[in-house]
Amino acid sequence: MIELLVSLVILGVLFASMHFVVGTAVLGKTLTANRSTGQTQGRLIAEWLADRVRMAGYGTSGSNPIGRCQSGIVSTDSNYYPTTSALWVSGDFANSGTPQTRGFRLETVNGVAAITETVINCATGATSTDEPLTDTTSTTAVSLTFAYYDNTGTQVTALTTSSKIQTIRVVQITATVQPLHTPPAIAAGSTQQTWTTRVTVRNP
Repeated sequence: MIELLVSLVILGVLFASMHFVVGTAVLGKTLTANRSTGQTQGRLIAEWLADRVRMAGYGTSGSNPIGRCQSGIVSTDSNYYPTTSALWVSGDFANSGTPQTRGFRLETVNGVAAITETVINCATGATSTDEPLTDTTSTTAVSLTFAYYDNTGTQVTALTTSSKIQTIRVVQITATVQPLHTPPAIAAGSTQQTWTTRVTVRNP
């Protein structure tokens, strides 16, 4: 009887050890996968927005009858002024001969926070399209912020004054994302990925 009890205790310890090892391995793999997802999404978003900001102003004209399409960073239509949480830029991003205004902000799409891109052609009566840039099936956007600087490196904070907006030469973009489904055993903050980039506007 004693031998049986000892054997049962040993088996119990063995199974508990195996469960701990397997559980730790699964947890580690999940954490790695979540971090990889966040890194990929965050990097792609930062690169996409940076590319659009870099091209802002290309193909636009001060004589365009549509105010938002007269400058790279919209400064002649108060409905599209830059803010710390949204940015509207205009340019011929597709090199099609027809400039567009593109806006970037944080919105809720199908119940999930997402970084979105709104596109409106620079044509009278044009309708807008609004699409998520982050994958709403796997990623939630935590934050999207913008900061603006002139050619001396001084931060531009007067974002409701057209003349001040026109002095913006550098845009800082900061995006934070995390996997949509984070296991309870993993702190949400540990899977968040933040990407920050500064972009010089080529065509102010």
